[in-house]
Amino acid sequence: MYPLACFTKQQLQEKEKELKGSWKAIHVALKDSGVGWNDSLAMVIAEPEKWKKLINDNGKMARFQKKPFPLYEDCTSLYAGSVATGDLNFTSIESTLTAPLVPIVAPFKKMQTSKTMEALNEKKKQDEAFSIDKCLDEVDAMELLDVEKAML
Repeated sequence: MYPLACFTKQQLQEKEKELKGSWKAIHVALKDSGVGWNDSLAMVIAEPEKWKKLINDNGKMARFQKKPFPLYEDCTSLYAGSVATGDLNFTSIESTLTAPLVPIVAPFKKMQTSKTMEALNEKKKQDEAFSIDKCLDEVDAMELLDVEKAML
């Protein structure tokens, strides 16, 4: 489509990060009451007082007060439900910065693994308690009633 366009990997990653950040800012803003989306203009719509709050909450929103974001729907199909949030999120170009989190994450993962193993062991005990062999042993150990003996 653009045979003369030449971008480095870093340029593409930075642009994608910028798009994702813009989409996320708008996506979060649209969750607020009194904020809407105009499909034909590809713009966020809100009352002036609401805009002040949106810009105060997230400075990125200032540029979208008068500027459209025509890629919102496309970005939604890419990012909705798959964008990490919180302290442990990072992009592929930020992964080297997360080393200080290892002391925090490692004990948590160990605890989660331990809980999972305990649950699996409990399930195994329950499966053994109600196994077919165990049930057959119980049936074999039962004595026949007088009525059942008479039938034999």
